[in-house]
Amino acid sequence: ARLALRGAAYEVTISGGGHPYPLLLSAEGKVREVETAGTLLGVVRDPELEDRRVRLEPGSALVLFTDGLIEDPGWENPYAAEWFRDVLARCGSRGADEIVESLKSQALSLETDGRDDRALLVVAVPGSNGAGRRRPTGI
Repeated sequence: ARLALRGAAYEVTISGGGHPYPLLLSAEGKVREVETAGTLLGVVRDPELEDRRVRLEPGSALVLFTDGLIEDPGWENPYAAEWFRDVLARCGSRGADEIVESLKSQALSLETDGRDDRALLVVAVPGSNGAGRRRPTGI
């Protein structure tokens, strides 16, 4: 992913390499997938990657994560990630550290044996109450 400042917002250019689609969280708490096409990285010599562009407006966040965060072989549906979207929807206009803490707390409360690796990256753009900060926060 690459970020470019465009006024008060950021343009993000992103492509996928085998992980779940990134999620875009609006300041109002709406969650949508950023459909990133791409071959699983590290498996084929010449992966096919396709860039997508999205705007990160003030108060919004981009959430990137590995499948180990949302899957659990102990669940009836190992990819049951509705909890992930539900928690994220309550995080509109929050900073990256608050979003990570909310998702991490819920993930740990649901954890059973047999966990895969877990990675989470959140890039959040301060809202209009961000005291003039123009740089995104990430954790």
